[in-house]
Amino acid sequence: MKTPEELNNLIRNANCDASEAMRRRIWEDVAGKLPSAQAAEPSVTRKLRLRSPTIRLAVAAAITLVVAVGLWHVFGPFRAATPAYGITDLSTLLASVRTLHVQSTSWLYEPDPNQGGFEKATVVPSELWVDVPNLRTHWTLCGKYPNAEGEMVLTRMESFRDRQHTVEINHSRKMVAFHKASVVQRRLEIRDEIERYLHEITQEQLESFVLVGQETIYGTLYNIWEREAESIHQAGTFTKVRCWLAPVTGDVGRIYIWGKKSAENWRLGWCADTIERDIEMPDSWFTFQAPADYRQVNTLETAYEGEGLGQGWYTMGGARVCAAINFTLDDGTMIVAWHSDDLERDRYEDQASLFTGLVPGGELPKLPMVVYGLKTVRLDSFSPPEVTYTGRHLAFTKKDGWYYEWAFYVPTEPLPTSSERRFHRMLCRFNLPQEPPPQVGNPLSENKIKAQEFDLFVREAMAELSDDSKAPVHVTYENVIRWAKETRAALGQ
Repeated sequence: MKTPEELNNLIRNANCDASEAMRRRIWEDVAGKLPSAQAAEPSVTRKLRLRSPTIRLAVAAAITLVVAVGLWHVFGPFRAATPAYGITDLSTLLASVRTLHVQSTSWLYEPDPNQGGFEKATVVPSELWVDVPNLRTHWTLCGKYPNAEGEMVLTRMESFRDRQHTVEINHSRKMVAFHKASVVQRRLEIRDEIERYLHEITQEQLESFVLVGQETIYGTLYNIWEREAESIHQAGTFTKVRCWLAPVTGDVGRIYIWGKKSAENWRLGWCADTIERDIEMPDSWFTFQAPADYRQVNTLETAYEGEGLGQGWYTMGGARVCAAINFTLDDGTMIVAWHSDDLERDRYEDQASLFTGLVPGGELPKLPMVVYGLKTVRLDSFSPPEVTYTGRHLAFTKKDGWYYEWAFYVPTEPLPTSSERRFHRMLCRFNLPQEPPPQVGNPLSENKIKAQEFDLFVREAMAELSDDSKAPVHVTYENVIRWAKETRAALGQ
């Protein structure tokens, strides 16, 4: 395993000129999980998140299988094939993929007005291209989105992303928008596209896949693996996932997803018949030229970056707060960077006095709106109970006239053991002439990072939000963990 310093250097230097071997090393280390040194390097597929607002759970399951089937390393011809790793090794064994191309189809169901009691299906295509070393993605999908009148209509969307810019295209409305991107955010997005759904699968679920048959497709023999289970997100809803895996090569031939409620019949929701990894991807696949008849909201030169690293604003009671970025450490401690200002005053008013005398682990600055805590969000009736977090000052940075508070948050009680990915909402209070009551603000995702990723993500993000491009020297993984323990002790934990 690389040291944190070696890992950081590899990722910072990832570019188009990197050799294939270098690219593979980079993303093996980003995942933080390497196959055993005694095993030959398997040919594998890493999972990436496909996007469809109408079949989120089916796609999540499908992408999880893309990873799972890619972890098989098989010796010899089929009859003597023995996998070095089983599907239960998924949580600890990841290997690298340089590029991934997936063509898929979704079935969108709605009541049929011409056939009472029946539903009709709209079949829509999707496609995804991912170039991991260069932080580039290109995807197309169709889904139900509101039109200008607020009606939900089937809309074809497309997105191009690289380490600096994002292009969002609405083909139905013939509209194009450009956005600037943060390198740290893009690294986080790519990593999450690879790993996001892995952490939502329990060991018991991994062990429940069974071999149900075999099929030869274009001369390649595939084992067919299947799993049926009730959804962890919606009681009474069931999902069946079937995947075609070549035992010799680890290639994925097909993935099919069915769904149903209670005693209903299974109905197809999503399938992928083209899954290609480590293929050459020319630059033209990631280059966009706006059609002449499309309305451009802005241009590449005037692309809006947003506040800080690009997160959104929460406005309430004459003040606003922007959560720039957040991370969750392996002990459950969360780090959130946020900026706040009074809407009745100059947004560039110097706030240096509010940060005077602050110490790590101490009180938060008295900004116009203060994120004094966090609260977990219950996604379902059977989700774990809500847990609140209390905030403490960690550091501050200044970028282009704005002061950013970097606070850490520790749970006020032990976190429940759950495989669900947690979401949190900001708990906000105010320091205004006419102070409104405390409010519950915008949601934050979890963004888990490992100890060896701390410098790569936290310190790099702090440098990105600093005029001198440097992170405060006292902000280290060891120090944050120590201050979090002291805070927990003060809370009686």
